[in-house]
Amino acid sequence: VENVPVWPKRFRPRSAASSEIFHYAPAEGNDALLHLLVDRENSRAARPGGDTSASLTTQNLLVTNGATQGLSLILGAMPRHRKTILCQAPTFVGITALMTAHGFDVVHPPEDADMVGWMCETLSDEVAAIYVNTPHNPTGLVLPEDVLRQLIARAETVGAKVIIDAVYEDFVFDNQPSHLPRMPDSDQVVLINSLSKNFGVPGLRIGWVVGSGNTIATLTGNLERECVAVCGEAQAQAAGIIAQTNTPLVSHVDQSRPVIFDMLNAIPGLVFETCSAGTQVMVQSEVPNVEAFADYALVNHGLILATSKNYSGMRSESIRIPLGADSDKISRGLDILDACIRSYARTA
Repeated sequence: VENVPVWPKRFRPRSAASSEIFHYAPAEGNDALLHLLVDRENSRAARPGGDTSASLTTQNLLVTNGATQGLSLILGAMPRHRKTILCQAPTFVGITALMTAHGFDVVHPPEDADMVGWMCETLSDEVAAIYVNTPHNPTGLVLPEDVLRQLIARAETVGAKVIIDAVYEDFVFDNQPSHLPRMPDSDQVVLINSLSKNFGVPGLRIGWVVGSGNTIATLTGNLERECVAVCGEAQAQAAGIIAQTNTPLVSHVDQSRPVIFDMLNAIPGLVFETCSAGTQVMVQSEVPNVEAFADYALVNHGLILATSKNYSGMRSESIRIPLGADSDKISRGLDILDACIRSYARTA
């Protein structure tokens, strides 16, 4: 059900208790973790063919309780005289619900519109921000760097924020070029990331925000008022995991993709597009009502399905299939899905 990639058992990070639980961590984040994140972010900024001018320091990063809190802090610091956020479609409903809870109106592009062209045309002094997720959940779409820079340049002309959600950044395959700009000198551009997806450890609830020194100083003060600090023990464990790197996890997802695509192709009536990024694929079937089918699968077969209902602005009724799950579990799950589709057709 979840689209969190699962570590192969022999590579699974080990955790150990420490003395971190006996004191508050710094509001801006654990020093060792911040330096590891700075190294990581600067290495991403210096990818071949990408921007090598970004030179991030610890003043450009803030450790948060997952990317979700990072986004919430960003939204909370934005001025309220602008009410609109232009949002990529589809978008996970938790993201759009958070925007709405902060008092913003979420607007998706029309169904057949070119997203980038639409955003550039729609941006005005009434727009607070644009939000893009790349690689995209759930389609796997990767926005080219020149497209991102076009959006950033246009947004800066009207003073709108650009929020780049990079929680699937490392899951780009098939030699597809991908580079997300880090802009430490711009108060308009912020990037959010997390260990939940990129490192497969959602239980730690560790994320981070990359932004200008001014932006990070403001968000740090807001975080301290809101929750004092992020759990020091979780940050210490996160530092160990980042130091280990996530290469085995990314390789696991990459190797699982063609196997799962073959399994899906073997189930009659399923239609999907293979993707070159992300940790999930959306599949459509011939069942007339995917929500009713999901209820049927749960009640009659004990199978829990995540559907397009989890996304705002989704244009089709689909089922989300994780690409990074345990191989035995996904195999059993797809066998049950096949049986569900066949038995559901007989009840229709």
